Amino acid sequence: MRRATRASTANLRTTCDLFTSSLYLAALIASFFASATTEKFGRKISMTIGGLVFLIGAILNGAAINVAILIIGRILLGIGIGYANQSVPVYLSEMAPPKLRGALNI
Repeated sequence: MRRATRASTANLRTTCDLFTSSLYLAALIASFFASATTEKFGRKISMTIGGLVFLIGAILNGAAINVAILIIGRILLGIGIGYANQSVPVYLSEMAPPKLRGALNI
């Protein structure tokens, strides 16, 4: 009986670790691909793609019926965050009036 409990605890811990880290790893990897997307299609398209992927991830997380769907939703949230982290600060710097340019990215 004790073995089953230890195995269940280890499996739960692995699932929790995967759930937590999936967003951060997806954001890290997506930020590299977002650079190429931004270069090819522009900042607005890149931000729109990131926003749509984030929205799909949020809908999946809200409608999740099991942990696998939650993790997939978190991965999509991470991709949206990665795209936004890459393109939004540069876009804000370009669109801001000259006297506010450094203040909007903090």
